[in-house]
Amino acid sequence: MGAYPGAWLRRRPLAAFFLLTFVISWAAWSAVFLVPMPRLGRLVLNQAGLAGPLLASLIVVGTMRGRRGVGRFLGRIFQWRVGIQWVLF
Repeated sequence: MGAYPGAWLRRRPLAAFFLLTFVISWAAWSAVFLVPMPRLGRLVLNQAGLAGPLLASLIVVGTMRGRRGVGRFLGRIFQWRVGIQWVLF
């Protein structure tokens, strides 16, 4: 492994994405069950677990392509390619 985690991430971005997704999601979901907290806290952590793949992809893209890459990635996510009638259907 390199001197810093980013070196490994740059060599193996797909493996890093899956590993980060697993760690982020399960860390949040484990806290939901293991830490006593109010209902709102459980809801927030559950949503954070569901956002694990998005957060992992932002980390990987940010490491590989920098801020400009993250901006392009988010732009592609929110680009509409179909009419609104298909979204509402």
